[in-house]
Amino acid sequence: MKRLFILLGLFLIPASLFAQSIDENALFDDSSQQVEQTQSADIPLFNAVRSVGFSGRIDSFNAIQVGDDAFKGHPSDSSVYSLNQADLFLDIRLPDQVKAFADVSLATTTLTTTSNTGGVLADVKELFIDYNFKKKVYVRTGKQFIRWGRGYFWNPVDFVNRSHRNFLNLDALRSGVNGTRIQIPGQKENTYVFVDMDQVSRLDQCALLVKQEWLTGITEVGASAWAQSSNAARFGLDFSTHIGVLDICGEWAVENRQNWQRVVKTDSGATLEDGRSEWASSAVINLQKQFRWQRPNRITTVYELYYNGRGYSDALFKDSDMTRVLFENNLYDANYVSKAYHALFLSITEFPTYATTFSCNFLQNITDGSGLLTTGIGYKVTDGLVVNSSLLFYVGNSKTEYGLSGNRAALIFQGVITF
Repeated sequence: MKRLFILLGLFLIPASLFAQSIDENALFDDSSQQVEQTQSADIPLFNAVRSVGFSGRIDSFNAIQVGDDAFKGHPSDSSVYSLNQADLFLDIRLPDQVKAFADVSLATTTLTTTSNTGGVLADVKELFIDYNFKKKVYVRTGKQFIRWGRGYFWNPVDFVNRSHRNFLNLDALRSGVNGTRIQIPGQKENTYVFVDMDQVSRLDQCALLVKQEWLTGITEVGASAWAQSSNAARFGLDFSTHIGVLDICGEWAVENRQNWQRVVKTDSGATLEDGRSEWASSAVINLQKQFRWQRPNRITTVYELYYNGRGYSDALFKDSDMTRVLFENNLYDANYVSKAYHALFLSITEFPTYATTFSCNFLQNITDGSGLLTTGIGYKVTDGLVVNSSLLFYVGNSKTEYGLSGNRAALIFQGVITF
């Protein structure tokens, strides 16, 4: 069962290691596909022609994972994962920058170990409308994904989203949360207010997030605060700047431990314990640099170091009782369970050929020493079609986070069509 949880944590709804992310602003741009609609007599308020744009992405993802015994001639120590997923995007534009956007995802997936499991996944990842008041106050209401923070992989100041970036699928589209976001822009500052109404039924259960951003010279700084009646407040700071050719950004967040439960060791095994009323900090520092190789910015490197105030400072997975309680209570959060992590991301465009992109990424749990290493090639067959192949290596023994599944390597093939 633990192996199943690890596999799901690593491969749940991955799309492409090299796929391009979807830019909602680009979808609303005038250059996107439009279909003129006839005027509706039922909505006399909008007397201008409306426009509708439709686009999408279809992924076919397949992975073969093998354990130690597979290398010794035992093919039963392997697993096969397949995902076929369609993301369909709809945008509607009205006069005065009034917009609507929807992202509907349909997928079929199988996970094979000693038995077969499968099913159909359906999700409305985003469904919202945008409007403004005299272009002074901008409002987005509905289910929406909001990117809080400046980190590339870890975002301690993201107090809104329920999911994190997937190391094997960095550009995956994540499901949003239900709420209303208000933005008040200024010349060198921005004010954001977000009312989180996800999974609540009463007004007093809603969470409130306020964020203020300032631009001073080449440095941008943000400060945020989160509050909910049933939880202790959270506070965050983030910044971005550059020194010479090096881009630097970082985040720092503080929250009370009473907001979460922890697994603790007992004389009889392990149990859950409510957090104590004390403050804990999390932080991330990010360094990015692009290099010239025959052409500008052909090589991109990103290094990120993460300190997790919620994480366990000891090697949690060495204790079978604590590991069992962690998984039984669905408290395992991949890449967020230990105290310290770091990651390095490398990509080279037009290498080894003009139509290919090479990538090599490494993620390590510093606390227990385990890690994940991926290396692969994305090949642009034609406009709208990319084929990816990559190798994934698991580093660490069976008593570590990334060695717990028992897998040692995986071969991944994927085709991505965008339209």
